Amino acid sequence: MDETHLEKKQGQAGIDIYPDKAAGNIIALGDNKAEQFHGSSTTHSYQLKSELVGKCMEDIGIGSVQPPIKQELSGIVQVSYSSIAYYIGLILGASFWDISSDIIGRRPAFNLTVLIAGIFLYAGAGSMNFVAFSALWAVIGTAAGGNVPVGSMMFLEFVPRSHQYLLTALTAWWSLG
Repeated sequence: MDETHLEKKQGQAGIDIYPDKAAGNIIALGDNKAEQFHGSSTTHSYQLKSELVGKCMEDIGIGSVQPPIKQELSGIVQVSYSSIAYYIGLILGASFWDISSDIIGRRPAFNLTVLIAGIFLYAGAGSMNFVAFSALWAVIGTAAGGNVPVGSMMFLEFVPRSHQYLLTALTAWWSLG
């Protein structure tokens, strides 16, 4: 595609073109809802880069929970707020469950986080509105946020000293997905 045709495409309202020179394809990026969501808080190039990274992450399967949420919730704002509710739950869970596991024991705390996550996942699947879903999603976040540190401590208690490096490997693997 020649440069004049590419410049003409870039001038159209609501359509942004990013030439993919390696594959020879042109990827159309840009969504009016996403642009309304970002508003003037970010630059246009940052919006395009974040959309491209998000699309690539979807293509390789990272964030497997988000696509079903996107099917149920119509707007990008709702999906974003549900993610915020989950992350607030993760912060609260990591703060609460590590202290409570010292009081009630690590094994009961670990089992409770798994039980709470299971119960509230079923309840979240049946929620009928956005506020209920976000509240249940935040409770699931508290269970998940507590499960990771409590599970890591349990792992360190039961693994021999010579193999405690495996927790580092487990943590590295977690970040890879």
